Amino acid sequence: MPSDNEDEKEMEARFERETATAEEWVDVVVDVVGELEDLLDDADGYDADDDADESKGGQSFRDAINALERRAIEGEDWDSDEHSLSQSALHGEFRKLVEDRLDSVLREKNFGAEEFVDQLRKVDDSPGWSWARASTAEVVTLLRQCDDFGAWAEAMRRKSERRGHK
Repeated sequence: MPSDNEDEKEMEARFERETATAEEWVDVVVDVVGELEDLLDDADGYDADDDADESKGGQSFRDAINALERRAIEGEDWDSDEHSLSQSALHGEFRKLVEDRLDSVLREKNFGAEEFVDQLRKVDDSPGWSWARASTAEVVTLLRQCDDFGAWAEAMRRKSERRGHK
């Protein structure tokens, strides 16, 4: 029968292994999130930082998102409780833009989309990782809008109001 001292050493070793594994995953997630934050800037409403060292892919992604949002805001009524088929189609375009860019960034990091989302959830649920959660907030908002038409429509309504469109 192992002594209490041996049990304690085993528990400490397991804790150290689990902590190291968690830190590795968080590092990868935060690295991917950092790349994705380059896709967002202050003007787009996702509150990410504007990075002078960002990639050209980040700028072209933002340009495409901004063009899509301009079309959506100028051509649609976001105050209505009913949403049109054209709004649904615009959301489909938004979703494709985000998913394509996300897939590209994740491929560069050898990270799968499902794996990334699972690890993002773990970061969000892990106690003591508040610094990581702060880094992931903008990307989580973007992904939520990608998956949830209602969240995206609400964001379009707020942007429309800020820009003075009806």
